[in-house]
Amino acid sequence: DWVVALPDGERVLGCATGSGWGGVITNRRFLRLFTISGIQGPVIWIPGEPVTIVGRDRFVAVFYHRSVAPMQDGTQLLGYTILDGVTGATVSSGEVGALSPGSELRWAGFSDKCALSTMDSDGMLSMLARYPTSSNAGNWMPMLDTVGLKKSMSDMFWPVEVHGGKLVCVPLRGGKEHPDAGRRPVTTTLNLRMPMATGLTVKRYVLVEKKLCSVFSLFHRAKTIFSFFPLVNILSVDRKRSNRSVQSSH
Repeated sequence: DWVVALPDGERVLGCATGSGWGGVITNRRFLRLFTISGIQGPVIWIPGEPVTIVGRDRFVAVFYHRSVAPMQDGTQLLGYTILDGVTGATVSSGEVGALSPGSELRWAGFSDKCALSTMDSDGMLSMLARYPTSSNAGNWMPMLDTVGLKKSMSDMFWPVEVHGGKLVCVPLRGGKEHPDAGRRPVTTTLNLRMPMATGLTVKRYVLVEKKLCSVFSLFHRAKTIFSFFPLVNILSVDRKRSNRSVQSSH
C-alpha cells in the first residue's frame, strides 16, 4: 500500500487503474499518473474541465468539456484523450461525436479488446473506430440502441462492461437510475447490433457486416509499440430474422 498527498487546494475528481499504472484527474485540470509502486509519473494538462477517467490494460482515457455551455439542443460538447498509462504518451484524441441530440454522457469504458466505448442518456452505446490506413483520431460508431429493448420508457440499462461483442449491464425497472447498493445486482447481456437500414437480403447483410468489421479497428499493444488490428465478430447479426425477411419476399 502507498499514500500520496496532493498540493494544498487540489482534490481528486476521479481515478482509474490498469496494467502497471494508476491515475487521477483533479480540479486543477491535471492528469496525474503513478506506477503501481506509487512513484509519481507524468503530470499532464487536461484541455478542459474534467468529466471522467477510465482505464484498461495499458490505456487511460480522459473525457473533458470542450465548452462550458452545451449545444442549443442541450447536447454536451465533450472531448477525449487516450494515453499510455505508463509513459503518458498520447495515443489518440478528438471530439466525442457519440452523443444523441440533447443527450449527455452517462457511461464510458474500454471493451475487453480495449476499444473506447460510451453510452449516452438516450441509451445509445457507441465505440471508437479507426481505419487501419488512416492517421486521424477515428470515428464514433453506434453499436447498440437500447431504446427498443426497453419494456417501458422509464426502464434503463446500467452498463458494466463491453465483453465478447456484448454489453454486460444491469436492467433497471420502474424509473430506477442506479442499482441497489445493498443488494448484489443481477446482470444480463445484450448483443451488439448496429442500427442498420432494413430491407437487406441475407447475402447483402453479411457483406455489410464484413465490411464494417474490416474498417472497425481497436488499439492493441505489442511490447512498447501501439498498433491497430481489425475487430472480428464484434457485430451480432440476427440471421434468422434476415432469413425470414428473404423468405417472405419470395
